[in-house]
Amino acid sequence: MPESALYNFFCLPKFGLQQGDLLIFLDDAKNKIGHVGIYMGNDVFIHAANAKRGVTTDSLSSSYYSPRFVSARRII
Repeated sequence: MPESALYNFFCLPKFGLQQGDLLIFLDDAKNKIGHVGIYMGNDVFIHAANAKRGVTTDSLSSSYYSPRFVSARRII
């Protein structure tokens, strides 16, 4: 999905998440969008982490992903 497509969704704060919401994260340099995951509920999301870890789940409040979280989007 191109980055510009992310602006066609309803923007959500972190505290209003529902299952299926798209989570938007900054890249490692923290200067542009670099990662997307799908919220599963209970602070957990699924995503393709990297070639080594593959598709996995992580906590949204983890020390790695929490500071990189930008926003969430919901398809209406």
